[in-house]
Amino acid sequence: MRSFAISFFLLLSLLLVTGCVSTTSQTVSGSVADVKPIINGVMVLSPGEAKHYTFDVPAGSNVARILGTFTSTGEIEVLILSAHDFDTWKKSNEAPAHYEIRSSEGNLDVELPPRATYYLVYSNRFLEGPTKKVTSKTDLFYSRV
Repeated sequence: MRSFAISFFLLLSLLLVTGCVSTTSQTVSGSVADVKPIINGVMVLSPGEAKHYTFDVPAGSNVARILGTFTSTGEIEVLILSAHDFDTWKKSNEAPAHYEIRSSEGNLDVELPPRATYYLVYSNRFLEGPTKKVTSKTDLFYSRV
């Protein structure tokens, strides 16, 4: 199954790069693959500020993956949290995460369980310092049989 998932996402990535797949449903290897953009743009994070993007992995998905990139003018924290863990993180800046990195650039490639709501968080809350300009392109890929 893992081999199929890896092959599926490599094929889907190739199709995206060549422009053969849009944000609508496509049939790939007998499965329906959907792409949901989460963010494709630039944000500014003031010191102590965090911005989040909410997304749902639909019921009936058998594979769900976040793929993306980010760059920043300074170190930031990027997290993917469940709805419950996001509430905890807002209060304490600490919670279990499906993905967590402190960096000025990175790639996201995270498999997520289906039928849940998640938060993609870009945070400048952990450091005092300058405002950060962040550029990110991140999508949710999921397939249904």
